[in-house]
Amino acid sequence: MNNEFILAGAQTALGDVGGGGMAVIFATVLILGVKGKGKKRLASVPAVVVGIFAGVEFDRAGDPWNTISQSLHEVVVETSSSGDLGTMGPGFAALFLLALFFYLKLSPAVGAILGLLMSSAWAAAPESVWRVPLKLVGTLLGIVGG
Repeated sequence: MNNEFILAGAQTALGDVGGGGMAVIFATVLILGVKGKGKKRLASVPAVVVGIFAGVEFDRAGDPWNTISQSLHEVVVETSSSGDLGTMGPGFAALFLLALFFYLKLSPAVGAILGLLMSSAWAAAPESVWRVPLKLVGTLLGIVGG
């Protein structure tokens, strides 16, 4: 048995999908799953989860996909700066979005947007507990699709 052949095919669980390929898949699932015109429709909580995974993958995939995550990151940073309500850091944005997740009645579209914003808020809060789910999602994406 040729061990090189086995090791070469074991780069990822699904073969070499690539960052751009994974980003296209997540964008497709988000769009079609939220619209729900086909056989399947995303419910609100799965839409949040797919949005989180999509946001992390958009950031990992590079251009042109990371322009989406960078734009969302800028929204989070702008929202969580000092203003009339006082200073609010990126940790505030992550906690605020988590509160919305738990207490807002979500539609699939709002859930998908919330998931995308959550991944950006986690990325905007370096050296915090929010890096744990971000790293976990990134690791899972790396194992599955590369």
